[in-house]
Amino acid sequence: MTEPILITKTRNYSYKQDSEDFLIIRICNSHIIGKNPEGFPSLSWVVLINPHTKERVCRRVKGTRQDQESLDENAIEIDSATVLGKLSQLKRPLGDDGYYPCNLLLKKANFFDRVMALWDYPQASLRIPLQISLISLFLGILGAVVGLAGIILSITK
Repeated sequence: MTEPILITKTRNYSYKQDSEDFLIIRICNSHIIGKNPEGFPSLSWVVLINPHTKERVCRRVKGTRQDQESLDENAIEIDSATVLGKLSQLKRPLGDDGYYPCNLLLKKANFFDRVMALWDYPQASLRIPLQISLISLFLGILGAVVGLAGIILSITK
């Protein structure tokens, strides 16, 4: 199990294509499994948590690109939608080093966090099938429970 990482600095994406996929967080390569066996696998799901307000955001993690300026050990690159909408703590003035100061924890996401991230995904081709599947699963379970209750009631009469 990967230990949570304390994130103290964030900046906007430096790679243009990252902003097209809002689910990406870029972290220092030393936190990716190729460089560190205790790290996160590339494209694995992680949760950013504000320890003070308990705000949570689930994203996928990537290391920095080879042609990209490297990140500090305790810094991330994150999308502006997260900064503006989900993690209010990130709305701070830019520091002298080009980073926004913050105090966040980065840890591995559980199944529920991943489902909630995809439930709110802006791309309908991914979001709607998931929503339909989960609603169908819920209705199927509800139907099975009602059916079993009917069978049990008919047997006990």
